[in-house]
Amino acid sequence: MASTLITLAEIVLSSVRDLQRICSDKGYAVPTLHDVFSSESEAFRTDSDACYSAKLAASAAMQLSSTLLPPSLTLYHGGAGHYTSAALRVVIECHVAEILREAVLNGKQGLHAKKIDAFTGVDSVKLGRSLRLLATQLIFRESEPDVFANNRISCLLDSAKPVEQILADRFHKYDGTGGFCGFLEDLTTVSHKTSTCVWENMKDPITGHSVKLNHAPFQRAFRTQSTYFEWQKGKEQRYIRHRFNISMQGMASMRPANTILTAFDWQSLAPNSIVVDVGGGLATSAAQISQIKLVVQDLPAIVDQCKSELSSSHPDLLESSRIDHDFFDAQPIRNASVFMMKQIIHDWSDERCLVIVDTVLSYALTGSLGLNDSRTQRKAPAPLLSNFGPANDLHAIMNGQERTLGQLTDILHRTGWRIMRVNADGDYHQPVIAVAV
Repeated sequence: MASTLITLAEIVLSSVRDLQRICSDKGYAVPTLHDVFSSESEAFRTDSDACYSAKLAASAAMQLSSTLLPPSLTLYHGGAGHYTSAALRVVIECHVAEILREAVLNGKQGLHAKKIDAFTGVDSVKLGRSLRLLATQLIFRESEPDVFANNRISCLLDSAKPVEQILADRFHKYDGTGGFCGFLEDLTTVSHKTSTCVWENMKDPITGHSVKLNHAPFQRAFRTQSTYFEWQKGKEQRYIRHRFNISMQGMASMRPANTILTAFDWQSLAPNSIVVDVGGGLATSAAQISQIKLVVQDLPAIVDQCKSELSSSHPDLLESSRIDHDFFDAQPIRNASVFMMKQIIHDWSDERCLVIVDTVLSYALTGSLGLNDSRTQRKAPAPLLSNFGPANDLHAIMNGQERTLGQLTDILHRTGWRIMRVNADGDYHQPVIAVAV
């Protein structure tokens, strides 16, 4: 054990030194928790070596913590994770990050829970408990008893909109934002409730061995036989549907802003080559690629919402072609050079993925490229976990899953695609380039 502890501690120290050296050489600032979250505070993550060093240090620190803490405490933290999720939902629904941001603009260093209560109408003592739970996990800062302020982490919960505007129009809180807070709200509502039924669904003799879309824990939690996306279409779920479409941008924001631009040598394509973003949603990142003709495909309701959203936030991006298309139907584009499939494969079971990828291949020219994403990355050194830490599992909502490189390779191989390259330098999903053969 002693040698493992020393190794982990040395990884932390050496990685932090590497990170500081890289940032010093390249002019990046390493942020603190007291800084405000901004593109500048996270700029160092666009450098693959800096990103890798930060990930090494954090992973080793987490493993060191789990090694030294009593096992019972580690298990307790895991078992009590739902309280953190519940507390996050409370502060999101109460717009606490926005309230605290406006307090700073008015010259205050923090705000007492009772004054936050004046905006929300909830019990200040109970709200304070939720905030304190989050502050102990370094989300928010409690400067003195019941007085709270934002920190770099809680800033991500801020929609950047005036509190008065949000209170007057809750439905459009996330319009024109990066979508990450909407993504978190989705996690702490739909996903949180769904997760409570995972075990009941697994032990059921029918649903436990099924990968059907309507045999997931979601159906049990929400007492419906509709699939997740069918359920979203109901008029009662209008807000959830609206939030979900925006929240997909929030999921994309977890990767560096230049991921799509650096995922592939776009200059190698002939001018005006057709690039299809399958299930692309807003596709604000892909639209930055120059010298291509971008076609964004998604379901009709999503296309309509995206056009409305882009008309105010990114009117320049409306120039790209946006067409209604269900990726389980025949692919209408026959002459594309590249098909991008970002953040869609992980939603579905292997059976459904084979249909999606095969449908694209049926109309892809030989030599056409597919740009997918996977959870593969540089392998971590021993004694760290090879994947640097926690994995994610999507089977609760759609019977889908995050896939390793081997699992994605199998899907692509079975449908006539061959992997050419994996960009494993990123911090979240990594681009995988495949060619139609």
